[in-house]
Amino acid sequence: MAIITLNNNSLSSVTALPAGVGGKVLQIVNGTDGTTYGISISAADADYAGSTAFSITPTSASSKIMIHFFVGQACNATGSGFRIRLYRQINSTGGFTLVTGLSGTGVGSRFGALTGNSGNVADGYEDGNRTRNHGGTVVDTPNTTNLVEYKLYYGQGDGTGSIYVNRTENDTDANYTHRSLTHVTLLEIGT
Repeated sequence: MAIITLNNNSLSSVTALPAGVGGKVLQIVNGTDGTTYGISISAADADYAGSTAFSITPTSASSKIMIHFFVGQACNATGSGFRIRLYRQINSTGGFTLVTGLSGTGVGSRFGALTGNSGNVADGYEDGNRTRNHGGTVVDTPNTTNLVEYKLYYGQGDGTGSIYVNRTENDTDANYTHRSLTHVTLLEIGT
């Protein structure tokens, strides 16, 4: 593998990288969460933990962790300003803390988030069986060879209400009501 440097679209230099480094995937950890659950929201400025932590143990402190996440369905039953943010815990100590560098920029009363702002089921154009899916890819640099755990946290700006994950709000036994999984894949990328 080599780094090719261009200057005004002309080859400027070629730098060889040592073997075994430079963006190689060192390990992949897949996880799913099929838990169907509701979260009772009681404060606009609080985030509430999802049901499952997804973990990986990096082989090098210089590695980056690529996080692919997909929440099959999440429903903001009441209120507005739905958000999902990523939290991290290292070595199973200290509790989960927000990975601020992976969210949008919060300004004033506006929260930075991985994803969010889907309408709620009380908007007049939706009902209790409508949900949204959320997903994306982010890269974290935990700088450790200890166990790293990631967990999705949920919140909403109105301060009170309910969020449902992997299910609709009504969750009725009908052929138009579905349940889904949350998928997370963690890749350790060598640098």
